[in-house]
Amino acid sequence: MSGQSTSLACPNTMFELLEYQKPARSQAEMVAVVDTGIDYTHPALGNNCVGKGCLVAFGTDLVGDAYNWINTPTRITRCCIVAAQPNPHGFTGAAPDVTLGAYHVFGCDGLASNDILISAFNKALEHGAQIISASIVGTRGWTEEPWTVAVSRIVEQGVPCAISVGNDDDHGLFYISTAANGKEVTAVASYDNILTPSVHFHAGYSVDGGRATDFLYVPRPPALQGYTVLVRRVICLFADKAVNQAAKGAKYMIVYNNVAGDFAPTLGDSASLMKGSGMVTPEIGASWVNSLKAGSNIDFVSFSKSQAVTRSYAVLSGTSMSCPITAAIIALVSQVRGTRDPQLILNLLSATANPQLSNDGKQFYSRFAPAAQQGGGMSFFNDADRRIRELSLTITDTGEEPATYRLGQVSSLAMYTLQKASVYPMAFPNEAADSYASLKFLQDSVTVAPGEHVVVDVVAIPPSGLDATRLALWSGYITVNGTDVSSLSMPYQGLSSSLRNSTVLASDQSWIFHSNYSKNYVKAPDNTTFLLPAAANDVLPAVYVGLALGSSQAKIDVVPMTTCPP
Repeated sequence: MSGQSTSLACPNTMFELLEYQKPARSQAEMVAVVDTGIDYTHPALGNNCVGKGCLVAFGTDLVGDAYNWINTPTRITRCCIVAAQPNPHGFTGAAPDVTLGAYHVFGCDGLASNDILISAFNKALEHGAQIISASIVGTRGWTEEPWTVAVSRIVEQGVPCAISVGNDDDHGLFYISTAANGKEVTAVASYDNILTPSVHFHAGYSVDGGRATDFLYVPRPPALQGYTVLVRRVICLFADKAVNQAAKGAKYMIVYNNVAGDFAPTLGDSASLMKGSGMVTPEIGASWVNSLKAGSNIDFVSFSKSQAVTRSYAVLSGTSMSCPITAAIIALVSQVRGTRDPQLILNLLSATANPQLSNDGKQFYSRFAPAAQQGGGMSFFNDADRRIRELSLTITDTGEEPATYRLGQVSSLAMYTLQKASVYPMAFPNEAADSYASLKFLQDSVTVAPGEHVVVDVVAIPPSGLDATRLALWSGYITVNGTDVSSLSMPYQGLSSSLRNSTVLASDQSWIFHSNYSKNYVKAPDNTTFLLPAAANDVLPAVYVGLALGSSQAKIDVVPMTTCPP
């Protein structure tokens, strides 16, 4: 966002977009967003204008019968806000001059299948989309997956595609969402905003009719009345809390924080289950818990209604938000550079990115975060079985004068993928190793003539003293500083272990269970007999496989216990 408000312009300031946001810089760029419906009545997104000549000009519905563009508008509206027009809040989007396309792929259950996603991307290509953005994640993560293949082929045709990598940090270092893992696809992670604006409503509470006490509260759904459930914020997602409370008949929920401060809890698709929700500080939550334990009654003095579901504004985070702003950046870069070559743009984004220090959610460290966490378009030195000892990078001088470039490198934290004495990955934050990789350049500096390029050879030197059984991932950044005042970087990473020799399936993590046990996966006793074909009320054998690491294929053989007649 940009405009009069410094706080609202914060994301664009972090991305250094403000100097590029000039009229016509992103004009004629057709950006397709694949997601839910879109609220084209929003004053920042067309103000009730849709179709040819409007901000939202093209797109289609692939899941609804009576599509009016607005059906289930929540997330795509948030994604398209990167094209926001001037509005009462004093900001515009990162690329306000693009033309938007909206492709509705989520049905009533909030899921999208591969065939729908592939169809949406193909239609966007057919409709002339020049950039495609999708804040959609899947858990498969293999380049051979159908949707990934389709997106990769579209990129091959010259259409940059930005896909969210997801927000999960509890599945280890080798976990990336589909189809962000596609070849030359722009995989988008996210950073925390350095300043998070919010809209507060006045509210207060009293205990047993005592003096009213004010507190800051940001309600989400409209209307707060009846009973309110007080829950502590821990690992469980806010959306899951809402589902759990609604399952018990609750319609009102207040979360008390487990760390300092408060903010607006985001319920996502679960918002419709609650009539009211919000958050208070740990201190207020603790005082309420103590009052309730003592048998006191807590009364709310006042609550204001939240803004309406449509035509509203919200402050949100995660890769669902960083992905569309990356698409906006691609639109701006393509206009400045005069090209939409996906590989070139990906290299430009990677080379001009600023690596950030590692943060485990509590503190910053003196080393950069691993390239696997924050890098993109990286030079990959592979694992111990197939490590490429030497790679090369190409430096091109696009200026009008010769330039000399000095090469260097900065090591990032090396991290272990697996837990100690275990075949299972660690959840974030992973354990860091006190050893770092380094690079050897065959040339420390090069001089490049205008319009020419020079190839520089690089040799990787892995860290020493690492526990190879734990899949130690090391990385860093090549630095390129030129006499033309350019300052660029390029991520690299490698693995001091063998993925091929790693345990993917533990010996005790596969068994047969009864199909009517739902998701309990209770192991069927040995020598259990299943009658096939099953009668109407009989159960079928189901197979549980608990993978420690990813596998592109799982094969299950049915072997007769006795010799069967022909």
